[in-house]
Amino acid sequence: MTDTTEHDLPGTRQAFRDAIHSLIGRTRTLIERDNGATEPAWGDPLYTQLREYIAGAQGTGNGSHARSMPPVVLDAVDLCDQIDRTVRDWVSPINVTGTVGRLAWLEETQFRPQDVPVLKARTADLTWWAARARELLDPPRRWTLPNPCPACGTAKVYRPDSAGETVRQPALQIGRHGCECQHCRTFWPPERFGILAGAIGATPIASGE
Repeated sequence: MTDTTEHDLPGTRQAFRDAIHSLIGRTRTLIERDNGATEPAWGDPLYTQLREYIAGAQGTGNGSHARSMPPVVLDAVDLCDQIDRTVRDWVSPINVTGTVGRLAWLEETQFRPQDVPVLKARTADLTWWAARARELLDPPRRWTLPNPCPACGTAKVYRPDSAGETVRQPALQIGRHGCECQHCRTFWPPERFGILAGAIGATPIASGE
């Protein structure tokens, strides 16, 4: 059998760099002018927006917990902590400071063919982080699936709602960016919906929040 790992390296490396850029690169949206013309508008990176969102909700700019925060902000804090810890592990023991600096360093790093599996796994992490950040910053309409998660078998989870009350809800939540298990955090991007449908028996989606 021919080893295709070496041939996979250029595309895998580019996908990894694109995933990094989706998290720490400037965001781009299209705005429509009064005359009907559209033009691009550039904004802060998702990671920066997430940090600013947390700081604004906390009432501080230094990351301290100045006041109690609603669950959605706690989710943002958890996401940032996960990103920071994981990226720090990726570059250890390289002495590069800050998550943005570490990701920028990785973006310029030259990799070997044997690094392809690791790069693919890291690309999946980065893709999930960016999708999750978008959902926290601009919550989309979500639906739920009644089926147990194919990865962990969990069907229901207990989470605080916007009022802080504990409520039961289906573990699988799906939106335009993908489907995520609220228990084990396994994530299926839209291009893997077919695989997910096969795993759960293609049960129709139930409307929900």
